[in-house]
Amino acid sequence: MIAEILPEAYDIQGKRLLHPGEKRFKFFSPKFPLGRHITHPLQVQCASLKEVRCFLKKCHYISDLKQFGVDDYWMPPEQFENRRQGDCEDFALWVWRQLIAMGKKDPRFVTGILQPNHRGHAWVTFREGCRGFLIEATTPRLSSRLPRLQATRYVPVISVAWENEKMVYYEHTPRKFRPSFGLLVSLRLEKVFFWMKTSPKYCYIWGRYRLYLLFHRLIPAKPMIHRQMPR
Repeated sequence: MIAEILPEAYDIQGKRLLHPGEKRFKFFSPKFPLGRHITHPLQVQCASLKEVRCFLKKCHYISDLKQFGVDDYWMPPEQFENRRQGDCEDFALWVWRQLIAMGKKDPRFVTGILQPNHRGHAWVTFREGCRGFLIEATTPRLSSRLPRLQATRYVPVISVAWENEKMVYYEHTPRKFRPSFGLLVSLRLEKVFFWMKTSPKYCYIWGRYRLYLLFHRLIPAKPMIHRQMPR
């Protein structure tokens, strides 16, 4: 669920922007004003990352098309914690709210690209001291910690922070990761040991997820009617 970020591979700070332009960041498209995702009260209040993971274990990944009958819908965090299912943006927005409430340093909601499939994705980052960490909120059952090499798959494009009671946007620059031979060997061994430890659990989780999708295929998606709201 949590992976330490390698500064050589991930631009965690980014460059501050006034506002993300819709033409440039087409996939950054909340269906409500983003501030509304921050200010509305939540029923679940987590005191630690362990409690965040415990709650997420009760949630299931499901696409917006299957759940709402639309291609993309950014579910408000209070709606996500009631439904306990959603896609990557829904998981990440809820975790971001929890990190802000816990007082974590520089929590960010991040949208970007997940390699090697080059698909759009959303996740969360935060800092502890001089180190940065990435939270993949959709995989809480796999492990509390992910190998550092896993974080190199994430390419941030734009992130959002809640600073002084307002939204602050950051643009990120892709970085080419060229580790030394010694670092690469260390990262590879770390990943091998991780997958040796978690592969049985991964197979179990994958099987449950396929059964969950099969069950939802039998239930037609519920169409939603969206009202146009100001951004």
